[in-house]
Amino acid sequence: MHARLMVPAVMAVLATSLPAQAVPARTLQDSVLGWMKVYKFPGGRAPVTIDDKHYSTAQLSIADSLANWMQASYLPRGALGDVSRIQSAKIGAYNKSTASLPQTYGASRRSTRSSNATPTESSCRSPTVI
Repeated sequence: MHARLMVPAVMAVLATSLPAQAVPARTLQDSVLGWMKVYKFPGGRAPVTIDDKHYSTAQLSIADSLANWMQASYLPRGALGDVSRIQSAKIGAYNKSTASLPQTYGASRRSTRSSNATPTESSCRSPTVI
């Protein structure tokens, strides 16, 4: 009987809990927050073909090494960082004009402010392309 009364009481307390305290952006500006996840890209994957562009194992390994190096040598300040490997996008209805471009591969980083988890103005996917 006591347990039946306890469950609704706990649910009411959890539903009315206070929101987390907001952190002013100025306090985070120069602080090192680090990476969302530290990746260990292995390198040496199977070759990939996207449309008419062929990526060898060596090219994909270079992109993996570059992404690993970016995380090892850089600490994001004032935002959480994330890194990803990139290749040329598959040709679709909205990027047909990029079909004549040479193949691209490399690594890209982006920063996300921790206070509201939205990308910062400086995070517009600046790829490091080889």
